[in-house]
Amino acid sequence: MLKKWLFVFSSLAFLFYGCSSYVSRYYFEFDNTPQEISNQGLYKETLFGRYNHYYEDASINIFMDIEPNAIGFQIENKLEKPLHIIWDSAKVVIEYERIYKIANKIENTSNEFLEVKWLNKKDTILCSIKNKSKDKMMFEKDSGFVKIGDSFKYYFSDLALKNYKDDFIKVNWLFFADSAELSFINISKYFYKINEDDGKIYLHKLKEYKVTHKDKRQEQLILPDSTESNFLEISSLIELQKSDSLFTIRPTVMLPKSVFSDEIVPATLSSAIYPFTNSEKFKLAFSSAGFINSRLYLILPIKIGDRITKYKFPFKIKDYQILRKG
Repeated sequence: MLKKWLFVFSSLAFLFYGCSSYVSRYYFEFDNTPQEISNQGLYKETLFGRYNHYYEDASINIFMDIEPNAIGFQIENKLEKPLHIIWDSAKVVIEYERIYKIANKIENTSNEFLEVKWLNKKDTILCSIKNKSKDKMMFEKDSGFVKIGDSFKYYFSDLALKNYKDDFIKVNWLFFADSAELSFINISKYFYKINEDDGKIYLHKLKEYKVTHKDKRQEQLILPDSTESNFLEISSLIELQKSDSLFTIRPTVMLPKSVFSDEIVPATLSSAIYPFTNSEKFKLAFSSAGFINSRLYLILPIKIGDRITKYKFPFKIKDYQILRKG
């Protein structure tokens, strides 16, 4: 299976804004598990030019690629009749607006060396770590583990033990000679759920983002002279557009047996889906790590005749990487 590392960028619906030193690189692939597949077609990870994801059924072939500033696609109309891409209903949906991995596991632990206790209150999660031995307790804050003497290590997190804050949460650590305290505060007040097995906190389920597209050549079609080579094509498009007058965003019309390339972009530039950039490497890693195994859906409605099919393309983030910008 061919794979590609993909950026999710700040000028799109998939983005954070700001100048910084680090960027998050996310790796996507189709999530073709049976419960996620609503369209009965073929989903593949296939490299074709700039594209990496491929879908086909009896009506269309479509290549897709999540890029730094758009979801690029190339679609082929396989039918002997036209189709219309309905942009008014197109959208991107994510399972949760934010997912944070605050520990390797959220579970109470006690042994001869230490005691770890968790407490979940309304919008606050508290954790205390206490030394039960006579040996010295040390905190490797950059590596995410607690060390007691020379014989015991407790890996609290794959990430660092550091303070963090954004528009959704605040994480604060207090360190003492033989103990430490962690507080996780949900400042967004969004409903959240906890997955204790993987140490993740999930906020704001099923966030939707409206999208549009870049190619506007069909916005104002002008009928050329009848001697021009594209006269029949343009006249056909103008005639087919008459049925689309009620849409806010003019649908893209594809003639029979035609191929069309475009880019999907956010309807509003203020939207932000995934953390993308930060001046501090730890903060970007902390805000990005939780999205591993989370899902993104592209909903692309296509009208054929009088019937509209809402194509749902499910993607999953398999991994991420923090890179220094430039």
